[in-house]
Amino acid sequence: EKVGPMMTANLAMNAIWIPMFCAEYQVPSLAVIWAMLGTSTAVWQQVGAPSGPAGSIGEWLAVRPFTSMYTSWLAVACTVATASALTKRDRPFDKFLGAEPSTWAKAIVPAVAAITITLGAVRNDATMPAVAAWALFAIGIKQRQDKTYPGDASVASLATTAGYVCSAAAAAVLGMTLYRGDAWVFDASASG
Repeated sequence: EKVGPMMTANLAMNAIWIPMFCAEYQVPSLAVIWAMLGTSTAVWQQVGAPSGPAGSIGEWLAVRPFTSMYTSWLAVACTVATASALTKRDRPFDKFLGAEPSTWAKAIVPAVAAITITLGAVRNDATMPAVAAWALFAIGIKQRQDKTYPGDASVASLATTAGYVCSAAAAAVLGMTLYRGDAWVFDASASG
């Protein structure tokens, strides 16, 4: 009930963001996707962020992975869109604050890994670092294929390494969550 207006706003912003991003309106599309992340995070906090065990496997499977996945995807998309704006030649952010595009990418990649690993560990949510790993591997592959800018090989290596770190974190969070029984609760006293 409380999340309905936030999700409606999020979906409306999504409809606006897609054409803006495709038309390469860098600054407005960045503002919209960051606002989408804000509304998605608010929804995730209310309905999907694990703060304790789910009541059942059904609740865990129906709500948590999907709200986490969408919020995680938006977090990565915000980062990639920001990095893209900062690294494109002849764009509003070209050499922003005197830094080369690859320098911005090298700063943003570890930040994404650290944020998603921290959120995953704090919230017992393996989806966050898993989605980040997927995105970071994709960035690494793309940077290896795209030879447009000098220094991309180091960005590709950094993104791939961060992807492995996020994968290990996702596996660790999932393992600890399952080991402790934090994923869902079976009330043995109710069945007997």
